[in-house]
Amino acid sequence: MKGIGYQTQEQALAQLSDMTTDITPIEEAEYRARIAKAQAYMQAHQIDAVYLNAGTNMTYFTGLKWYASERLVGALLPAQGDIAFVAPFFEIGSLRDYQVIDAPIHAWQEEENPYELVREVMTQLGYGNTATLAIDESAQFFIADGIKKAAPNYTLINGGEVTKHCRMHKSNNELALIQRAMDMTLEVHKAAASILHEGITTREVEAFINAAHKKVGAVAGNISASCYSARPPASPMA
Repeated sequence: MKGIGYQTQEQALAQLSDMTTDITPIEEAEYRARIAKAQAYMQAHQIDAVYLNAGTNMTYFTGLKWYASERLVGALLPAQGDIAFVAPFFEIGSLRDYQVIDAPIHAWQEEENPYELVREVMTQLGYGNTATLAIDESAQFFIADGIKKAAPNYTLINGGEVTKHCRMHKSNNELALIQRAMDMTLEVHKAAASILHEGITTREVEAFINAAHKKVGAVAGNISASCYSARPPASPMA
């Protein structure tokens, strides 16, 4: 039985192959189904909209991958109607490159208050001075605080009520992708074990693992990106 340290790095890499050729990435139709599920839940629970912050929740519902930062980048998902993105003006071009759901991007300039823009977009979506807005549970405190100051009559609630309702139940395609990501990880670990020997450095092992991830089809060593995305990622989800 094969185990540890029985072959060279070149031999180990040669035995690996792309494991993503027969999988179906999450595409627009599934993102729209997720949005519809969230909207049905919001309508049933008197939630007017949910603010999705840059990160895994925004990716889950819209396919747009973006890191959270000190600048507000997110999306407003209303209980009825179309989703709308909110972002700094200078990021519009980059965001459009990664959009899966075709939706407007409402932009704010550096000298403007992005939270007031959130309130204005909510007004355009059909909500007045009072609304129940669920805030992405992963959003930084300053975002919720800024929105509350810009819209003091809003009722802000934990967005996890909406996002967890949707994300805790996986589709068959999601389950297949998760399983494939696990299979890819296992093959990489087995290959890494096979090249270990006395004196090998941490840098060598890290470089091999990165190369092995790429060989099995991960994007830049990111397994979840290759499995869950139909486009190159700006940030890792599922």
